[in-house]
Amino acid sequence: MNYRGLSEMIESSSLLGQVVGAEKLFLSGRRKRGEDLESAVRFFLEFVHGFESFDFEGPCVTVFGSARFPERHRYYELAREVGRALANAGYAVMTGGGPGIMEAANRGAREAGGLSLGCNIKLPMEQEPNPYLDKFIEFEHFFVRKVMLLRSLSPSPPSACARRLARSCSSSTPPPLSSCRAASAPWMRRSK
Repeated sequence: MNYRGLSEMIESSSLLGQVVGAEKLFLSGRRKRGEDLESAVRFFLEFVHGFESFDFEGPCVTVFGSARFPERHRYYELAREVGRALANAGYAVMTGGGPGIMEAANRGAREAGGLSLGCNIKLPMEQEPNPYLDKFIEFEHFFVRKVMLLRSLSPSPPSACARRLARSCSSSTPPPLSSCRAASAPWMRRSK
């Protein structure tokens, strides 16, 4: 793509719709400089979409968890209780937006009258957004989704219960929580 074509694309109002398939294109191998610039613009626009869509007041807790637990599983019920308790304490609840633990936490938050948010990911044969979301975004890129999930974390330290919950979940979901520990979440590093 030449720079003139990129300029026309930037001026186009449908640029956000072109994000679909961008990761596949990006990973297809070495490309021309203009094409790499085009990919960078698409990444940027996906970030902008996420920032604008999840612009809300108040604290938020991100709940990470497996999509594989069915509704009758004890971990599903536990996550539902956690979502309900967080909402009752005044926190918005954000998850990956899928089924299992994510659905349970969103469900508990919604049942308690709290804000229930989801950052879903577009996968060929995987998860659909769960039905308990007040608002959700479907992302094309895993790294953009991860930033949105971590960005939502409240800057104030959560309760000791939330620290224990995050620590106990870290073995089942290491990538998000290890990133969370590394990404300006000093309350998690200090927890004993």
